[in-house]
Amino acid sequence: MTLEALTSVAQRPKEPRETGSDRSWLEIENSLGTALPTDYKEYINLYGTGELGGMIWIYNAFSNSPTLNLLIQAREVLDIWRETRSMFGEECPYPLYPEPNGLLPWGHVDTGAELFWQTSGSPDQWSVVVNESRGPEFQKFEESMSGFLTSLFAGRLKSAVLPRSLLRKRKRVSFLPLKE
Repeated sequence: MTLEALTSVAQRPKEPRETGSDRSWLEIENSLGTALPTDYKEYINLYGTGELGGMIWIYNAFSNSPTLNLLIQAREVLDIWRETRSMFGEECPYPLYPEPNGLLPWGHVDTGAELFWQTSGSPDQWSVVVNESRGPEFQKFEESMSGFLTSLFAGRLKSAVLPRSLLRKRKRVSFLPLKE
């Protein structure tokens, strides 16, 4: 599924904040050590930084906000999982990036659920994995980021790890740009 399907339900801002360019994307990808999915880069270029559907924040590699910056959050979220694993023996059922097929965070839900890519294959083949809010349960969705979001807002996803309020069908969803 392409970003076009998502833009049909989520209105784009007139003036997106903190978008990228081809050159800046190369710098981000070099810093991360991996290319990123095309739909993610297109989403950031079209929407910038903000809240989608009243509950979802997609980490933006160009955001000045440390809590919304992809590079900062990827490191912090993965460090927390590594520390939890070493201190408490709690296992994440997936490897963590940069391990092969590892999870790489791309956003979060206001309730605390984390949104990841499973970095298997080329970036445009990566699927979505969701970790429940403050718990050990994960669920994998064989969809791209934009496909996952479109299916979510269309009410087609079945999930035990996402809040029920997020799983209902919507004709339109809001996008609220982050205020300066």
